[in-house]
Amino acid sequence: MFSSVATKRPLVAVIGTTGVGKSRVAIDVALACNGEVINADAMQVYRGLDTITNKVTDEEMKGVPHHLMGFKEPGEESFVTEWLTMALETIESIHKRNKLPIVVGGTSYWLQNLLFPNRIVTETNSAISKTRAKPDPQLQVALDHLDDDSLALFNNLPERPPTAGDDSEQTMRLWKLLDALDPEMAGRWHWKDSRKVLRNLEIIAEKGQKASEVIKGQDKDPLESRYRTMVLWPFSEDDILYPRLDKRVDQMIKSGLLEEIKTLQKISSNHGDSTSTSVDYSSGIYQSIGFKEFHDYLSSPSEEAFSVSVESMKRATQKYAKYQTKWIRSKFLPLAQAAPDTHTYVLDTSNADQWGLIEENAITLTNSFLNNTPLPPPSNITPLADRLLLSSTLSKPSAALSLQRKIPCKLCSTDPSDPFLVNEAEWNEHLNTKGHQRMVKSLKNREQYMEYLRRKELGSHGSQNTGTMGSNADMV
Repeated sequence: MFSSVATKRPLVAVIGTTGVGKSRVAIDVALACNGEVINADAMQVYRGLDTITNKVTDEEMKGVPHHLMGFKEPGEESFVTEWLTMALETIESIHKRNKLPIVVGGTSYWLQNLLFPNRIVTETNSAISKTRAKPDPQLQVALDHLDDDSLALFNNLPERPPTAGDDSEQTMRLWKLLDALDPEMAGRWHWKDSRKVLRNLEIIAEKGQKASEVIKGQDKDPLESRYRTMVLWPFSEDDILYPRLDKRVDQMIKSGLLEEIKTLQKISSNHGDSTSTSVDYSSGIYQSIGFKEFHDYLSSPSEEAFSVSVESMKRATQKYAKYQTKWIRSKFLPLAQAAPDTHTYVLDTSNADQWGLIEENAITLTNSFLNNTPLPPPSNITPLADRLLLSSTLSKPSAALSLQRKIPCKLCSTDPSDPFLVNEAEWNEHLNTKGHQRMVKSLKNREQYMEYLRRKELGSHGSQNTGTMGSNADMV
C-alpha cells in the first residue's frame, strides 16, 4: 500500500472542532485507503456515556476498526501520557499489518504530543516524581526568597490538585508559589486552574529549573515529526456550525442525555463528590459539556430551569468550538506547518449536502500523500486555506509563553481574593463585553453618587457658614 520512498511511516491526523464531521472524514478515508481509526478525544476514552461524549455509533463506523475508545471507567482520570503510550503501540500494530493509522479527535494537545515529540512538556500520569533535581542558580535565588510556609509547600507538593470550590485557600497558595518561583509561567494560568499550576510546580521540582526556562530550552532543538503526516482539518464557518451544534444538543437530549448525566452524578457521589461545589468540572469525565450545565435542573426540576440548562449547554458547546479553533490555529498549526514531512489541508464542511466532494478531496489527498505524488496547494482544495493556514512564528516553544498571559481586570474583580483574569490578547475584546460594560456603568453610578454626597456635604457646611438653605440646595 505504501511507497518505499519515505523512511518515516505514514499517518493521517484528522483535527477540528466538535460538530464539523471529523469522524465521518476519518471513516471515509479508512474505507478507501485500508485504514483503521484511533481515537484522540479525551472524553471518548470513557466506557459508556456515548451520548454526552458524542461517540460514533457502530452503524456509523461502517465496519472500520476503532481503537482507544471506551477503555477507561467513568470517574477515573485520563492522562496524555497514558493515551500516548497506547497510541504508539496501536499505530505500530497497524503499520505492521500494512494498514494506515488514522488518528482523529478534538483533543489537539494529545495529537501534538503524538506528532511532535520534542515540543511539549507533558503532564504526568502519576504522583509527583520522588526524584528532584538540584535547583539551578536562577531557581535557587527564587527559593531563597520564599517564606517558610511557601518553602514547606514546595518541598511537599500535594499529590492531587485541590479544587477552588473546596479549598480556595490552598488553590491560591499554589498559584502564589508558582508566581514567586516562575512569574512568567504563572501569568499563563488562572489561579483556579490548579491542575496546570501544580504540574508546573512539579516540573520545576523535577527539572531544577523554572518551567518557563525548560520551555525556552526547547527552542534550541530542531522541530521533529514522529511520522510522515497528512493533516486533514474539516472546518465549518461559525454561522453554519453554531446552529448545527444547537440542533445536536437538542438531539442529544432526545437520545438520553439526561439519563447519562444522572449516571454521572451517581458516579461522582460514589467518589465522595455529592455536592456541586466539590465536583472538579475540569477533571476527567466531569468535563463533558452537559454535566455541569444540567446540575441545577436535575437538583430542582422545573420548566424554567430546563430551558436555562439547555441554553447554557448550547452556549458552552459553542464556546468550546471557538476554543478548539483557537488552539488549532495558535498552537497546533504553527508546528504542523513548520514540521518536516507534514502536510496540512482544510476541508470545507460547511455544506454537508456536498459531502461527496468533501469525501473525494480527502481521499484524493490521502492517496497522493501515500504514493508520494505531488500535492496541490491547499488553496486549490478550498479558499478557506488562505485565511486559516497563515504562517506563524509560534513554532518556537518559547513564543507560547506570552500567548496566554493573563492580566486582572480590576473593575470586574468584585472580590480581591478572586481576581477576574483576562487573556492579554483578548483584553480589547473584554472591554466591549456586556459584563464589563455593566461594571463601567455601575462605576459611573457610584462615582456620581459619591460626587452627590461630596457636594451635599459641602452644601451643608456652606449653609452653616452662610445661613443659606443648604438642605434644600439643588444637588446632582
